[in-house]
Amino acid sequence: MNKKTIAILLIIVVVLAGTGWYVWDKKINSSEAKVEKLMQINGSGKLSEIQQKSLVEIKEKLLLSNDDYSALLNLALIKQAVGDLDGALALYEKMRALRKNDLLPLNNSASIYFDRGEYVLAEAAHLRILNDITPKWYNSYNELFSIYQFHLKDKRGSFESVLLNGIEKYDEEKLALTNKTAVYYDELMGNVPKAIEYYEKTLKLSPNDQVVKKRLKELKK
Repeated sequence: MNKKTIAILLIIVVVLAGTGWYVWDKKINSSEAKVEKLMQINGSGKLSEIQQKSLVEIKEKLLLSNDDYSALLNLALIKQAVGDLDGALALYEKMRALRKNDLLPLNNSASIYFDRGEYVLAEAAHLRILNDITPKWYNSYNELFSIYQFHLKDKRGSFESVLLNGIEKYDEEKLALTNKTAVYYDELMGNVPKAIEYYEKTLKLSPNDQVVKKRLKELKK
């Protein structure tokens, strides 16, 4: 191999090395820019010392992987706590794309929607949890009951099938859901025969429930 050939090869190696460094450096800078954007907090609340310390740790994890699930969750919770609700919702959406069967992002999103008075969105999030992920999430039944009781009154009828499905599939909370269904028929729907039916089912599961006994007596007068 002559000197001219060696020189050409050296030039090629240097160029390739430089190109590789440029691509790698550009990738690192792009990753850092994404993390900086994720870390921006626009809430009006003041960060506590613990939250500030957590943000340092969160940033370190996200620099290693923009999709670090626990880091995204902790960041979303901090944003939600200090009032950056849009930022929190964006992170919860990103988390849902990473883990479609994790109900926590939907649950937390529903909480934000409810607090902002966006009851249709809150309802949709809780229904997605119960219908698409698992019927075994009692908080969603509670939240939906509140939504239909005070806000989406014209949609109360749609809650019946959700409750009945919960009774069938959520054995761990069968008593609570049976009683909630009785109250649903009683207070939200004004369906006395159905209310009596489910209060009686509640008593079979909890024979000493004096509140249910009293209400049954009142309904049967």
